[in-house]
This record gives sequence, C-alpha cells and structure tokens, in this order.
Amino acid sequence: LLVLTERSSLSPFKYPPGLLRPCSPPWEEVLHQVRRRLAWVSAGYSTRMLTREHLEEQGEAGWAELRSCAGSADLVLLLGCQDEGFIARVGQETLCVPSLLALDSSDSCSQLARLLYQPAG
Repeated sequence: LLVLTERSSLSPFKYPPGLLRPCSPPWEEVLHQVRRRLAWVSAGYSTRMLTREHLEEQGEAGWAELRSCAGSADLVLLLGCQDEGFIARVGQETLCVPSLLALDSSDSCSQLARLLYQPAG
C-alpha cells in the first residue's frame, strides 16, 4: 500500500475522548496508527506513506522515491489531497500500480481512479 497525503490535511476522525484535543488528527497521524496496527496483525503487510510536502522538498529525488515505492505497491491511496498539480503528477508517476483510490480529496481524482472490484465466488 502506498499512501499519499498533505501534511495539513485533517481527517474526519476525532481523537479519543481522553486526549482532550479539540481538532481532528491529520491524515498522516491516522495512517501512522493504522500502519502500526496492521503490521502487528499481518507480518507481510507493508505500507509506505509520503506527503506532498516531502516530495516537493526532495525535488526529483522525492519523485524517484515515489516511483520506487509504486513499483512494489498494489494500491495507491490518496487521502485529503487537494493540490491539482500534485494529483496530476501522482497519476502519471504511479501508472504502474493497478489500483488507485482517493478519499477526502479533490474531485479531479475521479479522473485518475483505477479501482477494480472483483467479487469473490
């Protein structure tokens, strides 16, 4: 699983009541927790999470990292991505991945979506 998000993008989830935080956690924090739990349950599970800001800060080396991660991914998941230029480039750089899904992201992601659903049986 290759997850891409923006650092400032807040998820629709709420913090647990005991933490007393008034805002929602960013997608980056949510996915960090999910990744830790899934790795505990399934030893073969692998998730790589990259942010738009990281890719932009790294320049072409960042995009090379994205292409490398995409080479072994079964699914690209865009979470809370609104930057149109970033979305378009991710679409081009991850064409080798058979499935791309966008949640809580710009409507332009619908042009990139390539999710294949095959019911069991």
